[in-house]
Amino acid sequence: MTEYKKLAMLVEKLKNDTDALMQGLMRHSLQNEDPLMSGSPTIEELHSIAMDIKHIILQATPRLKKIVSKARETDPDRQIYNEMMCKKIEQLLETFCDVLVSRLIRQENAGDSASKISETSEEMLQNLTDASLEDYPALAKVEVLYDKHMLRRAAAEAWSQRIATDLSGLMKFEEEGRAVLIAREKLTRAKFLEEKGNQKDCILKLLKQKEVEKWESEVARRVLEHAGLHNLSKDLKKHSIPPLISEMISDPALQKLFAARMYRLTKDLLVTPEDERIRYLRNNNQNLIEDFGHPCLSHRLCGCTCRVFNTVAERIWYALGYEVQYSANKSFIPSILVEKGILHDTTLPCGRALHEHQYIVMGFEDYSERFFELKEPDATKKPDEWVLWYEHVREIADTLCSLV
Repeated sequence: MTEYKKLAMLVEKLKNDTDALMQGLMRHSLQNEDPLMSGSPTIEELHSIAMDIKHIILQATPRLKKIVSKARETDPDRQIYNEMMCKKIEQLLETFCDVLVSRLIRQENAGDSASKISETSEEMLQNLTDASLEDYPALAKVEVLYDKHMLRRAAAEAWSQRIATDLSGLMKFEEEGRAVLIAREKLTRAKFLEEKGNQKDCILKLLKQKEVEKWESEVARRVLEHAGLHNLSKDLKKHSIPPLISEMISDPALQKLFAARMYRLTKDLLVTPEDERIRYLRNNNQNLIEDFGHPCLSHRLCGCTCRVFNTVAERIWYALGYEVQYSANKSFIPSILVEKGILHDTTLPCGRALHEHQYIVMGFEDYSERFFELKEPDATKKPDEWVLWYEHVREIADTLCSLV
């Protein structure tokens, strides 16, 4: 499929999503923004549509810039599109910008958007960023509706008093709790900025302090994460692996599948421990996601075995000598990689496609990429320790092989 056809499909999806968003906003406006009244779509669905719109815009913008630049090439030796194709590309750009102006920017009582409406298509593409999308009236209104809805829901359901009774309940508890905290933080920040708008230096200092506190919280989380995995795996020997797998994974067929995949990885570790693909296990690696899931992914509706698969895998990885690490560069979450076409056909251990799963934020996403690094003893400096480590890995491999 050509780049033009791919972009045309994205723009068409953008039109459909924005139409659905505007119709939904109109319904909720008629309902006086009361989330308890019946109607479709729900506020959660509206928020999901708004997030899809943001992703499409941010994905299509750089690609449109590139294809428009090629279509407007004046040097005959560098031109790659004929006249008819150039007109189609210009029309596609016009349609894209028209969707942004007529549906997302031009709203009643949105005087601040007048400057955006007067922008040329080139200026609009140039100015489109993740931050600028937050100023679009339609998207901003959805955010406000969603934040208020989450706070009302938390109060109505006495969220803080609920107790998670199983793994799926715990995951949903954490997910909703995080959404409520984010909503409270956003509304508090918006109110504070409105009241203290003239105290710019004070506000900037406070926001910087919040970023520092957020980073310190993430550092503390990483320390606890490492300590937790270390404590859970320090006594994990060959005889304790079968009961661990049977206790965590109830389905015998999935137990056998997990053992086979972990045995394959452990066998490769014994043969070629110097292989970069073995020494570094990246959570966003397609093969690793297909074999052992992802620590932040779970099925949207009913939950699945993927999180359990990953939990057991990480404990065994620590027993093999791996440690969780974080890169210095921020990485995309899996859902964004799906939209970019990188992990589109990935199937997780539960048998469902990656795009059917929901991503639950852990905390590192704004800073780093999460991976596991092999930390075996240095064979040249500590040969005795290395031999003991190798024998330990071999015993685990033999145990896993017996379970296949």
